[in-house]
Amino acid sequence: MKNSVLDRLKSYFDEYFSDATKPNLFLIVVSVLTLDIFRSVRFAHRHVLSKLSDTSLNAYYYALKTDRLDHESWRDVTLSKALRAVPEQPAVQPLFLSIDDAMVEKEGKKFELCSRLFDHAAHNGSNYLNGHCMVSILLSFPVLAGGSIRYLSVPLGYRLWDKRQTKLEIAAGMVRHAMDNIGPDRQVFLLCDSRYPKGCVAGLVDEYQNLDIICNARIDTVMYDLPPERTGKRGRPKKHGERLSPEDFELESPKSGDWKIGVRPVLTRLWGEWVVYAFVTLPKSGNGGRRLFLCTMDPENILLDYSRCEDDAIRGYGEENEQFLPLACYSPRWKIEISYYESKTF
Repeated sequence: MKNSVLDRLKSYFDEYFSDATKPNLFLIVVSVLTLDIFRSVRFAHRHVLSKLSDTSLNAYYYALKTDRLDHESWRDVTLSKALRAVPEQPAVQPLFLSIDDAMVEKEGKKFELCSRLFDHAAHNGSNYLNGHCMVSILLSFPVLAGGSIRYLSVPLGYRLWDKRQTKLEIAAGMVRHAMDNIGPDRQVFLLCDSRYPKGCVAGLVDEYQNLDIICNARIDTVMYDLPPERTGKRGRPKKHGERLSPEDFELESPKSGDWKIGVRPVLTRLWGEWVVYAFVTLPKSGNGGRRLFLCTMDPENILLDYSRCEDDAIRGYGEENEQFLPLACYSPRWKIEISYYESKTF
């Protein structure tokens, strides 16, 4: 049974280590899967690796130092494996890419690229912590499960913020790499919180025709109504209408979900003359304030077979009002928080 399991794992991970000179990297992966917590290579060698092979501890250190470890190629392998799992029919299901950053607190002061970071959640009683900041990207892709469409999520990669690039530039580079491998034939949505829809990340919708952004935005984001119709009079026409606030949105109470929702096309400074769709939500319970979401695509143009989706929110919003679909499509973004926590902890 041991040989059978190892052979199957080896065939699965061979794509990742095609350039490795020896199977030592694969055995390290096996030890990661075996242990509840991977404390160190020495710990893994003592409890797992020494029982699988007679290879010395120094050989594993040497493999990690000298073998070709190309993180971008690993990202490509994970992406290709996920895309092979996407069913051909129905073919109208979009892919979702989520980007975010998270911090890892460090006890010592001698870790490379360690710095003092602002912690908005104040996990240690202070608004600052000493640690690393990681930018991550997650892919959510559809599979068939019992005749229904279910979205699975897998992390494609992590990048340590080394301050040579901004976090926006790192995230945009990771998205570009994924989009180049996905190709132009699939509809893709980029999901992000209010820190990322700006600059080079917001500009990605101009670079890829099949990419749109659904994001949470700051509630004080400047929004304008669409420009009024031309009157034929002399003078330069208005570029935009009156300035809007979240209170200007008429809210409905859909049967699905716990939110009142208002939606309308607007212009923002984030995308210039590009018409985007703004969504203002308010809890039905009345506890909590308004939240703002933006979508760069007309909700009626989203190619999503919501009737077969396993997710109740996607199916419910789609059947009641397709205008609300972007809010349901934003829900997979939360999985990047869960994914990063699991990767960091286990």
